[in-house]
Amino acid sequence: MARKKTYQRSKQRHRFRISRRQIVLSVELVLSVAFLSYFGYQFYEYTQESDQFSVREVRIEGLRRLDEDTVLLQSGIGRGNNVLYFDAETVRENVESLPLVKKCKVAQIFPDTVVLTIEERIPIATIQVNSRSYEIDDDGVVLREYESDELPLAPYITNVRDLEFVTEGMVVESPALMAALEVWQVYAGTPMAMETTVAEISAESEDTIRMYCDELPFEIRWKQGDVKGQAERLNVLWLSKERKLGCREYLDLRFEDELICK
Repeated sequence: MARKKTYQRSKQRHRFRISRRQIVLSVELVLSVAFLSYFGYQFYEYTQESDQFSVREVRIEGLRRLDEDTVLLQSGIGRGNNVLYFDAETVRENVESLPLVKKCKVAQIFPDTVVLTIEERIPIATIQVNSRSYEIDDDGVVLREYESDELPLAPYITNVRDLEFVTEGMVVESPALMAALEVWQVYAGTPMAMETTVAEISAESEDTIRMYCDELPFEIRWKQGDVKGQAERLNVLWLSKERKLGCREYLDLRFEDELICK
């Protein structure tokens, strides 16, 4: 019986020792967190206020048509900005709002430099709306309006259904336009395109795309879907007929393996 009581008292003392150790560890943890928080806050205050981390240089890479001043002004970055804490996402969005900018990457380089890497949009055709001409890229983004004394980039894309006006930076959400752009890009990669000049592509609908070439007396009719297949059939015919297709009004590629020449 005495041994049992001795064991119980020993067990209680052991519990007390464990409990005291836990308290000491908890206090040390709290002090460590407080210490780190204090010095973390002091470091934050220092980096916020120190001129050492102020933006002194903004490098802009990848420009082809835009000028640096336009991009810098649009970015909103000033020399008073802190290189560690300025809003890089806002800068990216600001720059990408320029019609000619497709993508912008923002990099912060310690201690005082910001690098903007720009991917510009490339015009591939001219869209005509209400007798006015605009550059357009492969995403259907309107890049700018041509001046009256400029020579627009061929081909002209005309007769886009239900399109009454466009503005710079606007994305033209038209299936007919996107079909016309696809036709142009696929055709431009064919050997036949090296011997012909596409002057106009009429985008009346996605299933009625009419292409006009300066060297041909007839129009070529396309539709969306399997544009590569249509281009391959056209090119085979062009080569097999030794460039003398015999059509006077149109060549229709829209009926799979059957090419209609009239």
